Amino acid sequence: MIEVDVDAQGKPFLNSAGIPFDTKVVVERHLPVIVCEKNFATLEEIIEINEHENKVNLGQFRDYPQDRVQFKGAEASKPQFENGIEFYTATMRFICRTESWQPSLLNRGFAYLDKPKAQGGVLVPVTNADGSQAVEPVLLAADGTKLPEGANPTYSTFFLYPRKDFDDFTGDP
Repeated sequence: MIEVDVDAQGKPFLNSAGIPFDTKVVVERHLPVIVCEKNFATLEEIIEINEHENKVNLGQFRDYPQDRVQFKGAEASKPQFENGIEFYTATMRFICRTESWQPSLLNRGFAYLDKPKAQGGVLVPVTNADGSQAVEPVLLAADGTKLPEGANPTYSTFFLYPRKDFDDFTGDP
């Protein structure tokens, strides 16, 4: 597991009040890998396939829903010849997860905006009844203000990896 502070676009993981989440985002390092081979007429086709490297599936891919499969790249063989035809074999690797590669974090924090950010809200620390610093975060609304008691919590989703249509991989492998 590797802890990360920003998503694929460099956007920091901040709650709606503009402060870091108390939950850390981690990227797993060891997951099951599906290895497939497919023949291609040219090396350029394999190079094009590698444009998908480190991207996750935009839609359904095999038995996996969106955001559950990451393409880790294709390695090309040396030129091969069969019946006078030249081709290359690509060995492709896909990492699959049961959870999404794109984390959704509960929108909460130890400070909130006194009014929505668009209205010039300022950060207010969460305190206990006696004025001491709270040990539990409060739930935040999408505008950074404190959620009223009993309201449904909000979540922020971050994209650690860009999405890509994996149609190039359908059929074989």
